[in-house]
Amino acid sequence: NYFMHVIAHDPLYTEYSLGILCYSFTICEGIIRRGKRFHLSWGRYEYKYRLLGVTVDIAQVSIYRNPTCAVLCSGDIIKAAGAGYIRQGKLWLLEADRRDGRMAFFASKIVRVLRIFKRSGLSGLLGKKTDSGKA
Repeated sequence: NYFMHVIAHDPLYTEYSLGILCYSFTICEGIIRRGKRFHLSWGRYEYKYRLLGVTVDIAQVSIYRNPTCAVLCSGDIIKAAGAGYIRQGKLWLLEADRRDGRMAFFASKIVRVLRIFKRSGLSGLLGKKTDSGKA
């Protein structure tokens, strides 16, 4: 088994896709060494699908000693459930172009527009902090 521990990204070189090149060479080397698996770290990103990555979901499980403990931690339970629904929504949007149907088609178009907007640097106009810490 092989995995990529750290890979950096410099926006100045985005158009050259050096990260994909780095991943490709590393995966090829893993194959040469008879590796069976290559872990692309967490998150679902388009480049992982382009590298023919297969998603393996890992869920979070919380176990409470008794119902009283669960009631006392109800705020945490609600936060975890909300985070789970948000995550599922993001995953649905990310994988929209891999599904059929009108909703998936429109979601796919929206995601593409948002990616273009983000990559163009215009997202900084909305108050998002940049590397220098200024909006």
